[in-house]
Amino acid sequence: MKIAVVTGASSGLGKAIAAELQKREYTVVAVCRRDPGFCNDFVAADLSDTTSRDAGIAELKKRYPKIDVLV
Repeated sequence: MKIAVVTGASSGLGKAIAAELQKREYTVVAVCRRDPGFCNDFVAADLSDTTSRDAGIAELKKRYPKIDVLV
């Protein structure tokens, strides 16, 4: 199983990249403020806020110790 973490997957370029990675059979984990609703998993984090970002990274590391792609 290949894991891809995509920041900003709820809209724009991040959403397009997440969709393409899913087509290529990656397990896509969205890291953004709101659940985009189509990714395999979701970690809530506002990357512009230090506390939220750090909490999101900690949760991501706990769930996925090995990440193949980071966007």
